[in-house]
Amino acid sequence: MSSVDVEQRVAILLNALGGEMCDAVLSQLSPEGETRLRNRIQVVADEPPDEGDIAAIIDEFDRVLRFALYTVNDELQDEDSSSEGQSDETSNTCDDAAKEASFVPSDDAIKDLHKLQGFQIAGGLKDESPRMIAIVVDCLEPQLASETIQHFSDDVRSSVFSQINSLAQTSPVLLTRIIRTTIAKGLRVRQDALVTGTTQKEKKLADMLRNMNKKDRSKIVETLEEEDAELVGRIRELLYEFEDICVIEDRSLQKLLGEIETRALCTALSGADDEILTKVTSNLSKRARESLLEEMSLMGTVSDDEQEAARKEVVDAIQRLDHAGELVMF
Repeated sequence: MSSVDVEQRVAILLNALGGEMCDAVLSQLSPEGETRLRNRIQVVADEPPDEGDIAAIIDEFDRVLRFALYTVNDELQDEDSSSEGQSDETSNTCDDAAKEASFVPSDDAIKDLHKLQGFQIAGGLKDESPRMIAIVVDCLEPQLASETIQHFSDDVRSSVFSQINSLAQTSPVLLTRIIRTTIAKGLRVRQDALVTGTTQKEKKLADMLRNMNKKDRSKIVETLEEEDAELVGRIRELLYEFEDICVIEDRSLQKLLGEIETRALCTALSGADDEILTKVTSNLSKRARESLLEEMSLMGTVSDDEQEAARKEVVDAIQRLDHAGELVMF
């Protein structure tokens, strides 16, 4: 492709990108430049080059982009490599390396994409345009697509669905590259890293409140509630967790368990850590414990939605008893 001039290469690249991205780039040009480039893009669309030439141009663009990013981010990279938080970063790096080492890519990018979980795919697409997200989600089986899309805001989800409805065919070369990049990013994503924006601030506030004694926490919550009742409502939802069962004093836990129906408790305990299961069963009478374990053994498959609803019922009970002053937590 060395004989192809720069403008032609840009036309081939933009034709491969298509739609929203192409228009976004062209809108930055002068009217004359936009018209001239659109004409060349139309020629490329009418007589597309072979996939090898497209791949070569995308590779070239990728190399230039990476060089530009590395140049701009030199100072940030130096800061990231400082000793502050080094142990956590080292641990995360080891976890990421282990994940990538256990992932063996095949010749089928879409098949490889389906090896990831929804939160990983969503993390790999974080900060991407709705069109880019739509391109990847459109390749997924319905269940995995649903698990992926739920990690985005309502506005992004709406845009993605709209894009999927009008999505044009993507160049196979470009599609493979997009998916491979998504996989590479997704393998480095931790599930808790998807909490962003306002929710991240609310979670931080909730975590701070959890580490305070109950008296001080109550005063702060009351003050905040006068200023922003909706914010306090969202913080309260994050203030209590299903895992709090492990830090509830035994007599308080016995009272809590008495307010939850056996079926809901069985569902909530499905897939729970041994520590939680042991804590619960050790605070039941022998008869109640045997009944619980028997019902759990007879339960069929519990869906994620059923488990989430049951655990929310437990969390609501924890919150209710704590507000009533009937709960002692370590």
